[in-house]
Amino acid sequence: MRCDDVQAINPSRILLSGLGLRLYLSRTKTTGPDKPQKEVQAFVHRQTSLTGIDWIGVGYAIWTSEAFSYRRDYLVMEATAHWGGVRRKFLTPAGLASNIKQLLGMLGTPRFNAGAWSVINTTLLLPDSLEDFFSGHSPRNWLTSIAAIVGFPKEQRAYLGRWMIGMTASEEYVRTARQIVTKIQIEVNRVIATGRPCEYIEEETVEALCHEAASRGANPARIRKRHTVMNKFTGKVCLGSLYPTLVLDDEGPAIIDDTPDERQLQQLASKHTEQCSAVTDPKFFITVSRRTSFRRLHLSGCFVKAAHCAEVRFADEVNVEEFDTICRACKKKMFEQSGKEAAAESSTSTASSSSTEAEDPELEV
Repeated sequence: MRCDDVQAINPSRILLSGLGLRLYLSRTKTTGPDKPQKEVQAFVHRQTSLTGIDWIGVGYAIWTSEAFSYRRDYLVMEATAHWGGVRRKFLTPAGLASNIKQLLGMLGTPRFNAGAWSVINTTLLLPDSLEDFFSGHSPRNWLTSIAAIVGFPKEQRAYLGRWMIGMTASEEYVRTARQIVTKIQIEVNRVIATGRPCEYIEEETVEALCHEAASRGANPARIRKRHTVMNKFTGKVCLGSLYPTLVLDDEGPAIIDDTPDERQLQQLASKHTEQCSAVTDPKFFITVSRRTSFRRLHLSGCFVKAAHCAEVRFADEVNVEEFDTICRACKKKMFEQSGKEAAAESSTSTASSSSTEAEDPELEV
């Protein structure tokens, strides 16, 4: 995911089952109130793990705890000083990318000993500020690259980054995305853990990090030692683990088949068509500020994009009670239209004239 994709996750709709984790994303580059695709789903298979630790279950328990489960339309909130808690405040995608780098700079070095993984907290995995080497798009490229090595075709890899959204119908995407994405995750996990059916060589990736360390005046040999975790003890380049590395016991979550059936898919497709026509037809839309709930009226076609706003309401007709002010650009356009087409605009004259004397506060969408 991109960092802005992460913030588009609706935390109240996160579902964990025996099959895995299901997320719903809205207001991404390809989804939103003004896009044909209103939302898209993302999936993580339940047994995806390199260390045998149930990281999905641990993370789900954190996000559903009392401190994190309050009502909001974004996932990650701002951290308090020293990362001891959270503030109930939206964290921008740029801020999230910065926090990810800060977190990478705090990680210890992993060590495999006596059949189990541990962390050497006294030895940083990325010393000398090497966390700056990673960008917000780094995780987005990794899985697709290994999937290509394993042999998955481009058409299937396109589901990993949700690049397939614009190439298939809505109901077809829902039907096939989970099956393909989880299959790729399973096979990539198997390759890294066992080296079968093919091997992933990490040398090129480690070499790129060593080159960055050398350009900063750091010791590349130290970086190579800390980041080379795969070996050939089993005859294959891999972590040397049994697969699956994670086996859920009877106390794990019950398996819930939450994949939509054919009837649900038909209803989804019908609802999708209705939503598309509803978005393109309305003449007005009202944006609502996340912090102050300030309501600003816009005409369809305004330079303000509905997909970039926290909350949007579409309407064919509006009255003065429904908004606080009018977008300045749209207000000018309303005056121009009322001068040329006064009769046609009479039905919405209250909307265009009620707030002409209102003072616009600072733009906040």
